[in-house]
Amino acid sequence: MTAVFRRITIDELKEDFLKEFDRTQVVRQCLRRENGVWKLCDVSFTDGWEEGDKQRVIRQLRETLKNHGVVWAAFWEGHVKGLASVEGEAFGSRKQYLQLSHLHVSRELRGKGIGSRLFELARCECHHRQIPLLYISAHSARESQLFYEAKGCVDAEEPQAALVEKEPCDRQMQCPTFDEPAK
Repeated sequence: MTAVFRRITIDELKEDFLKEFDRTQVVRQCLRRENGVWKLCDVSFTDGWEEGDKQRVIRQLRETLKNHGVVWAAFWEGHVKGLASVEGEAFGSRKQYLQLSHLHVSRELRGKGIGSRLFELARCECHHRQIPLLYISAHSARESQLFYEAKGCVDAEEPQAALVEKEPCDRQMQCPTFDEPAK
């Protein structure tokens, strides 16, 4: 069995869209910025979505689509098991960023390439719109950081104040959407 990936329309974002989605993540270590340097710290908690959180995410995805962004879902056996969204409005001093506002894979299917494929779809969307950088406000969990670093993400040159304020423990990152020219 493989996942099926496709763009989502606003009409598909019904109340039960994330019914079979398990966002649970057990976190044991996180990156924290101390004196300008990222350090791995022992921090234990379980992150996840209750029903109210799922409804909030669905509302956010609807807003993304209303504002000319895009949403993709990965379907496994007919159920949404992965999702990604890219906001529609460029920002930064040179309008060089589009934000990856969501990238999630259901707990039972992590490590199967679904997140990588969704990330690549997000990069391709930026490239298609001729935006050079994908902006990520990345969860500080060690696993999330390793994922984004493996995709070529680095610290954002222009951290966005509103995103830093909203999630102060997140790491503000960027990833090029155009391949570097061969030398």
